[in-house]
Amino acid sequence: MFLHITLAKYLKDYKVEVFFNDGKRGVVDLSVALKGPVFEPLKDKSIFSQLFVDEELETIAWPNGADLAPEYLYYQALKTIRNYMTNSNSGDISPNKTWQDFRAGKLDYVGDCVGNRLACSA
Repeated sequence: MFLHITLAKYLKDYKVEVFFNDGKRGVVDLSVALKGPVFEPLKDKSIFSQLFVDEELETIAWPNGADLAPEYLYYQALKTIRNYMTNSNSGDISPNKTWQDFRAGKLDYVGDCVGNRLACSA
């Protein structure tokens, strides 16, 4: 299956909630991705917030022509839960809600890390 972005919502700063064609969704912080000449203008949050889903490319894009591969966005979204499961001692997520559960489709929301807490739901 090829990954596609079906919906994207600007949240704040450089955070975007992305929805994928496999039913998964997650919040990605794209501040580290804004390198190079095409991404430099996006450091201005008023420009960054103009993101949209390009129907032809099936990923997020900006009016200046910048876009990011859906695979990169998927990895960034999944990295959030993977890092949480391997680095956190928090009791906010039950032990059976593992990275494997997410990959198996048992979790439908990746969420966003806030300190050592992760929001996710089965």
